[in-house]
Amino acid sequence: MLKPSFRTRDPLLGDIKANAIELSIIETPEMQRLRRLKQTGFLDMVYPGATHSRFSHSLGTMQISKEIFNNIYGKDNEELYLAALLHDVGHAPFSHTSDELLKKYLGKTHEIIGEEKIREGRIKDIISGAGLSFARFVKYFRGEGFGEIFAGTFGADRIDYLSRDAYYAGVNYGVIDQQRLKYKLGFYKGRLSIYDYDISVAESMLIARYLMFYNVYKHHTGLIVSGMYNKAASAAIDNGEVDFKTAKDYDDLTFITELSKTKSAGEIVGRILERRLYKRAVYLDSDSVKSDTERDIKGRLEKAGEKEYVVITAKIKKSGDDVSVIDKKGNYVGTLSELSPIVRSLNEVIGRKTILLVACSEDRVEKVKRIAEKSL
Repeated sequence: MLKPSFRTRDPLLGDIKANAIELSIIETPEMQRLRRLKQTGFLDMVYPGATHSRFSHSLGTMQISKEIFNNIYGKDNEELYLAALLHDVGHAPFSHTSDELLKKYLGKTHEIIGEEKIREGRIKDIISGAGLSFARFVKYFRGEGFGEIFAGTFGADRIDYLSRDAYYAGVNYGVIDQQRLKYKLGFYKGRLSIYDYDISVAESMLIARYLMFYNVYKHHTGLIVSGMYNKAASAAIDNGEVDFKTAKDYDDLTFITELSKTKSAGEIVGRILERRLYKRAVYLDSDSVKSDTERDIKGRLEKAGEKEYVVITAKIKKSGDDVSVIDKKGNYVGTLSELSPIVRSLNEVIGRKTILLVACSEDRVEKVKRIAEKSL
């Protein structure tokens, strides 16, 4: 029997309400595990307040999805709300920091793993048992149709994580006028669109996203920790000390503890936990970094006998599909990039910008720098 509905207090959104079916999903082990996954991976090494969980983000995404859909259509869509709630259930430990491991060892994204968990576990039975359409839920979960309300360029997922990450990191880069934005969205030919009478709110969100990626998500210390973590985890997996097919379902503490006990990863993990991090030898923020530079630097360092280093090439993710702009009657006016010089310029900057980072043990910085610079 489904439990009665409940409400919980969120520091950004106020009261978040969940009905009986939503509460049943929230209380599954798959969702509760998200309480123990940090939303921003290791970024609390840079911003100590950024220890918030992927669970709170999931609740926020559901709540904002409800508001957007209700604003547009004046009714509810339970399959959509559950898809928004569950959209991150497939994340591995330390959230996006482990995306590289998922791709390398399992050949999957966290979205694919999330759908597998839902299909194979109790969540599917809860959804179907409540008389909802599981096929419609899956469509939305994949970001199709009304799924764009949480997964689109201006969807609830992005609205929530920009606001939430900025709040807990203590920065103003990700501050957006989400109350205003939620009332400026509509649908055109089955795609989430924005009204033409106030595209400045869309511009401000894309600017906020760029600033968050450049100043927070791609902060050099965060990149170094992520590189050290992936180096340690890969070594332990390659040497058979960790089964990542199983470990992908661990929480942060369980996985880092297991890695710390291995011969291959223990030393690097110890450095991470004690914040004895590698130091920058090379940092290049440029539009001229070649695609093979990272491989070339690694080759030179290996040939020179260097072991304790990471080489990272990082790009800011594109903002997503171009968005249609419509008038008050729902007629097509153009695309956002056509109508906004700001968005066009921003897309050009994002497309060109690449960060190249080489970091190593503090006592090897000068040597590693000399070797790496031969590839630049």
